[in-house]
Amino acid sequence: MQNIGAKSVNAGTSYDYTTFIADIPKNELEKWLTIEAERFNKLVLRGFHTELETVYEEFNISQDNDSRKVFNQIMKGLFGNHPYGHHAIIGFGEDLKKPSQVQIHEFYNEYYIPENIILMLSGDIDLEEIQTIANQTFGNLLKKSKSTQQDLKFRLNHYVSKEYNVFGNEMPFMMMAWPVEYKSQFDYDKLLLLKGLLQNGKSGLIDKNLLNTQMVLEAQSFTYLFKEGGAFGIYGKGIENQSLSEVKEQFLKQIELLKNGEFEDWLLEAIINNFILNDTKFLETNKGRVQLMNFVFTHQLSWDFIENRVERLKKITKKEIVEFANDILKIDPVVVNKLQGVDENVMKVEKPPITPIHLNNQMTDFGKKINKMSVKANSPVFTNFKEKIKFYALNDSLNLAYVNNNTEGLFELHWIINEGMNEKPLLGAFYQYVENCGTNKKSLQDIKNELFRYGLQIDFSIGNEKTYISLTGLELNVNIGISLVYNWLLNLVADDDLWNKIVKQIKIQRANDKSEKNEILRKGLVNFAKYGFESPYLNQPNTDSLLEMKVGDLIQQFKNIIFKTNEIYYLGNLNPDSIVSELKKFHILTIKNNSKVIYDEKVTTSNNIYFVDFPGVQVDSLMFSVKQNKLENKDKIIADVFNQYFGVGLSSVVFQEIRESKAIAYSTYAQYGYANLPNKKDYFQAFLGTQPDKLNLAIKTMLDLINHYDLNSNELNKTLDNIWKKIENHRIPSNKIYWQYTHFKEQGLDIDINELFWKLKTAYSVESVLDFRNKNIMNMPNNILLIGDKKNIDFEFLKQNGEIQELSIEKIMPY
Repeated sequence: MQNIGAKSVNAGTSYDYTTFIADIPKNELEKWLTIEAERFNKLVLRGFHTELETVYEEFNISQDNDSRKVFNQIMKGLFGNHPYGHHAIIGFGEDLKKPSQVQIHEFYNEYYIPENIILMLSGDIDLEEIQTIANQTFGNLLKKSKSTQQDLKFRLNHYVSKEYNVFGNEMPFMMMAWPVEYKSQFDYDKLLLLKGLLQNGKSGLIDKNLLNTQMVLEAQSFTYLFKEGGAFGIYGKGIENQSLSEVKEQFLKQIELLKNGEFEDWLLEAIINNFILNDTKFLETNKGRVQLMNFVFTHQLSWDFIENRVERLKKITKKEIVEFANDILKIDPVVVNKLQGVDENVMKVEKPPITPIHLNNQMTDFGKKINKMSVKANSPVFTNFKEKIKFYALNDSLNLAYVNNNTEGLFELHWIINEGMNEKPLLGAFYQYVENCGTNKKSLQDIKNELFRYGLQIDFSIGNEKTYISLTGLELNVNIGISLVYNWLLNLVADDDLWNKIVKQIKIQRANDKSEKNEILRKGLVNFAKYGFESPYLNQPNTDSLLEMKVGDLIQQFKNIIFKTNEIYYLGNLNPDSIVSELKKFHILTIKNNSKVIYDEKVTTSNNIYFVDFPGVQVDSLMFSVKQNKLENKDKIIADVFNQYFGVGLSSVVFQEIRESKAIAYSTYAQYGYANLPNKKDYFQAFLGTQPDKLNLAIKTMLDLINHYDLNSNELNKTLDNIWKKIENHRIPSNKIYWQYTHFKEQGLDIDINELFWKLKTAYSVESVLDFRNKNIMNMPNNILLIGDKKNIDFEFLKQNGEIQELSIEKIMPY
């Protein structure tokens, strides 16, 4: 797959289907279809025992995943003895202890049959040509015995509501859900509307009565639309000193309002308009279109059902949706409380003795056949940023960057401010207040209702370096949106009670982060490795100091921040002059930004091990090295070649040696990353997600690969060819043109970096990659960032790899 330039190659299994996914160059489709037809025609269980060990690893990891534990319990409670209830996707521990290759072959022969497979393609394709090739390849699939179709429709007659408790490290949260026995396929439509009425991010009952009033910390409605049955539910997390029982009672009050029809009449129409908006965005991409086709196929729907769904939604009345709500919500829900504590039911599947597999990299006859197939080369298309992006002056120091949108009816408008948390550590807390605050003329709910009715969305994104204010949605309402943005930010009301609630939410969120392994590793430990204790991450004000502030002072400090905008970017189809004219009505002032605050990343000069004690089944290790020298732009493609060959993807050396051959880590990768800003440094990182009993071997193997593995010149040449194929087929979509332009500009380029690589194509070789590895990868000092249960870690072994420093979560995370 890598040799034909395929990207995003993956597979996934759900309750109703298994999918095999790939992003294929247009000129390689015949090769891809030939490869896939071969795979689906003959099953050979190579690497069975190491793959089984990987499944054990994934199962054991799931024992640390509180969300997965809650989901599994919800499914058992909802569906009972139906396969949805008693078949976990990964399986249960007892099942995994007795695997059978015979049963795998039987399953394959029953379900991997022509009648049960659909080929879904989306892109710039010739339909007749594809049909011909598909018939020549998939048309030759061996006929097997047809699978027996059983009646698996879910029935409510065996359902029993119950409340469960599960335990884990994360902060408490809860889920409650009602099973849905489908009466017709039109229930999909009603469930969609029901979800939006209860919670849609702005104007649903939960939004209006609980989230916008800080009655709960987090809440979200959800649906499960499985083929044989469904579910409707709510997830929630409480505010300070609020029990999960109290959260449940708040949700049940909103359910009663829903059943009584106590919601605004305009809300149904607004939900449908927002569905159209989101659907249009979703179907902009090939991936989105294929996912929709997959839903239609697996649920055995007609395409007319999808094409006509908007018209059907518009015909559903308030009376019908209230009747539907009363029908499915008349029973008591399943409730699962996720409590903080030791899980006594953790089941760890012990790994069997593993003999590493010798990986055979010799080319097979089939592989030679694929390589001999002729392919018409594609010519690369490089985006001309000067043609695609037009600039219009709002005043002497502020421009509007304009890009024409390929998707009719939608727009994006972004205010880009060259000031972030580095300069203003209070910015994050300020915008959290803004998102919950009204103005002197409109309440928060009035603002959110307007946004929802007109199909608009306002977002605030605050980084260390920059701040982004974004307005997106239906282009016909862009002027309404622009007015809302300025009037909201310039007329905030000072509400100290609200501010105190926001600070308490920040305190709870920070406590949540300290119970999330990934947050501790990726933010706490990585920032410590980069900066030590003087980091932008730790420079956030503590919650005690926030409580002492008067919110009026905070508003005064940031009241005019939108006037600090350095550039405004518009993506759409309206005349740019009309956008400039509308913006000029409100953007009446330009304020110069203060000088930038730079946090210097510390070059890694010695071997260190930074360890955080965190109870659990799994241990995560991240080798992280900040580099002294930065790659020149022309050399970044060499890092890309090295990454693809050595450490990123299913075919990489790291994945093949550590997971496929030895099965000593479930998740692993290694890559060289280059700086995206002038004041940043390059870095190298290598990740291992494994179990304590495999950690020593996993670290040793990774270090051996980094420092001693002999790179294969033939494979490197293939990887270099694949990079050129990807460049030939790469196209920047209209909604990413501006962001790519600014990304390259920050690296000192005024052209697409792929165009630079292509111009220098003859200068790159295997020797370039070998030289890069010798200078930048081999024998480099490393920080090993480690998080896991202290009592299961072999510190004597770790001492051989660097000086050990144990860090407390409180020292490396904001409080």
